[in-house]
Amino acid sequence: MKIIARVLVTLAGLFCLFMTVLFWFQTNGALESFGLLATNAAGLGAARADFAAFFGVQALFVGLTVWKSRGDYALAPLALMSFAIFGRVLSLIIGGFDAAIVSGMVVEAICIAIYAFAWRTLR
Repeated sequence: MKIIARVLVTLAGLFCLFMTVLFWFQTNGALESFGLLATNAAGLGAARADFAAFFGVQALFVGLTVWKSRGDYALAPLALMSFAIFGRVLSLIIGGFDAAIVSGMVVEAICIAIYAFAWRTLR
């Protein structure tokens, strides 16, 4: 089970690393995939900083989880994705159902399951 946890966490970490690099260097395209648009340099800077930080911190702690084989490092990305999915649920409650929100929730739910599995397994 530990090998499975490490493989799954590695895949999630590679996804987060990819998203970090995407937000740094292909910012407009990355924003469009989230349904967002930066209208000026401040918006691009905020996207590069905030979105890259969100995914970059996950990649960092996922890397530590795999490298040290310690599940407690998975708690940081678990918390980040939990807050993200909470925000999407809040959007559904406030703004009503929109199918565009569901794909992000699926990715976040999968990541939450992987991080929780790693936290539980790699103790």
